[in-house]
Amino acid sequence: MSNGKEVTDSTFNIMQNGTDFEVGLTGYSGNAGNQTTLVLDWPNDSNKIAIVYVDTHYDEFKYVNSHNLFYSVVDRKGNKGLGKVIEKNNKVFTHIMSPSQLTACRHANGKRLVDCKKSVFTDTKFKIFIN
Repeated sequence: MSNGKEVTDSTFNIMQNGTDFEVGLTGYSGNAGNQTTLVLDWPNDSNKIAIVYVDTHYDEFKYVNSHNLFYSVVDRKGNKGLGKVIEKNNKVFTHIMSPSQLTACRHANGKRLVDCKKSVFTDTKFKIFIN
């Protein structure tokens, strides 16, 4: 479980290395955006989980937007089966995007597709395949 800036284990305690995620602006004890974090099975490795998330920031016009897409990796068997974050804050790309509605689905080719929201200044929509 995650509030966007911390990850908890099955006992609802902070997971080992499960703090200090790059989320930018925070509110309500987590990331200030809506639908800003996804937890996905790691492709071809049932012992890992990917946490995909964006940061949130105020721009010069005082609007909230996202600047970066990140992912972190959890080892499900780490810390005696409670899980352990083994990679954190890996930046996928940088672009100014709307601050919410990060979604994922399985593409027809069997790979996981992450829909990374719309650009703030254009109609560009970002989609990323997780191999």
